[in-house]
Amino acid sequence: MIWQEMEDEKKDGGRLSQENQFRPRLGFSYGIRHTVVISSDIFAFLLAFFLALLVGGIVNGLSLDSAYAEGIAETFEWRAIQFAVLASGAVFIFFVLGHYRLPVPVWTAYSHIVIICFIMLLADGFLVYAAKDHLSRLWLVNTWFLAAVLIPLGRFVTRRILDGLGIWRIPSLLVGTGDVTDHIRRALATDPTLGYEIIDVIDPAVMATPQNGQLWRQLCEKRGARFVILSLSDREMIAYSDLLSDLVWERLPFAVVPSLGGLPILGFDQLSFIGQDFMMLVAKNNLGQPIRRRVKFVSDILMASLMTLACLPIFILFSWLVSRDG
Repeated sequence: MIWQEMEDEKKDGGRLSQENQFRPRLGFSYGIRHTVVISSDIFAFLLAFFLALLVGGIVNGLSLDSAYAEGIAETFEWRAIQFAVLASGAVFIFFVLGHYRLPVPVWTAYSHIVIICFIMLLADGFLVYAAKDHLSRLWLVNTWFLAAVLIPLGRFVTRRILDGLGIWRIPSLLVGTGDVTDHIRRALATDPTLGYEIIDVIDPAVMATPQNGQLWRQLCEKRGARFVILSLSDREMIAYSDLLSDLVWERLPFAVVPSLGGLPILGFDQLSFIGQDFMMLVAKNNLGQPIRRRVKFVSDILMASLMTLACLPIFILFSWLVSRDG
């Protein structure tokens, strides 16, 4: 029994940390990770703001030959305040979407970043139009375009730095048995950007609640883990409900990975019931909804048109080279 192993270690002189020592370290490690990622996003917004200003100045000075510096000096303070408010709103939305609280898959995070930056660009443009300010359109558009590029780049660099310092990866315990547990372990190993590092797999059948009711905390302390991932079948969830209740009571961070048996994992909406220990996953078909289908059609046409325009200089160059060869 795991609890018996812990007791043996105590008898041999090993000492398990108390709750008031374990939780502060747990919160400190998470706090560093969250603070650095938020700081990375804020720095990316600032860098995008000033790089867009620089690009606008270069383009206006070389191509348009306009009095760019004079116009910027008149509107800089107002523009900086407006951008700070919108960028703060974007960071808050990222926080609500869980970017700073949970490891989010890269493509999911990037789609959120692109959509939010586009929405903020529209809001920024509307405010400029409503104020009837003569602001450089290059500065306005390039700011949010660069932000959509620099935020993922900054997060990538931040992950590499934190991983090198041993802070990014979260030592995790995987609780479960069978093929599903093996699949989860391989899936987490193939996506290191999530930051989950499985350090041990625990069979719930060998776990017994200690007399002081702190099994999960002491188990994490003994294995050096800071996160618990539950991969249990329906029967195991019922059979080990007491252990799961202890996990919730001890207020340790954990995740539950349900097995959907081949169903599409991205095709459900979650419904919760107040006062009940279960939830309902409702299947959805986005393309079966007329509005979503039309939006996807318009977005596909728009993206295809933009890609065609982006590749048009290459096509023209090839046509010119072919015409020269006869």
